Amino acid sequence: MSTLAVNQITTQTGSTITLPTGKKIVATDSGSIVAPGQILQVQTSNSSAQMAFNVGEPTWTDITGMSVNITPNAVGNKIIVFGLWYYGSPSNPNGGMRCYRAETSGGGNLAYIGQTGASDGNFIRADAFWSSDDYLPGNYILQSINFHLEDTAPSTNQLTYKLQFGSKSVSQQYINRPNYGPDYGRGTMGISVMEIAQ
Repeated sequence: MSTLAVNQITTQTGSTITLPTGKKIVATDSGSIVAPGQILQVQTSNSSAQMAFNVGEPTWTDITGMSVNITPNAVGNKIIVFGLWYYGSPSNPNGGMRCYRAETSGGGNLAYIGQTGASDGNFIRADAFWSSDDYLPGNYILQSINFHLEDTAPSTNQLTYKLQFGSKSVSQQYINRPNYGPDYGRGTMGISVMEIAQ
């Protein structure tokens, strides 16, 4: 087997390069052939774990199972974070959800993706991509929120994206179940992280 080493390939005439019938180009890894707009990889996680929060302070807590690691192929590639989460609330929670991003080792390049504010208010949590005074509270209701966030790869080191919940309410807030318990509703949350070549 011989090796062809070149930095560029172009046509001798015209604008098309054609492989003979039955021949193919075989890439050796996921990043071997890259075109702008191409989806390079998708990492995902799902969880039906139920959680209860009664924090009373605007602190942030990791959501069980809602963490994904991804190693970008190039700095500047687009990273899309999307998914669905389920929650239950007996009363106004004064809280929300945020998306944490940092390098898995060492925590460098920390950012909060899609944040709508950098400080706490009476009903708004700092760095959240979604906050609300009320969530349509109800003892038997399991609410759902879709999210679609955009980031840019800051490095080619492995990155961790994870969802966190924060509430200033003194009443319990729930993940993947209504206030009155899992007999009245259950959910499976999901988070996916997609890298797109630029």
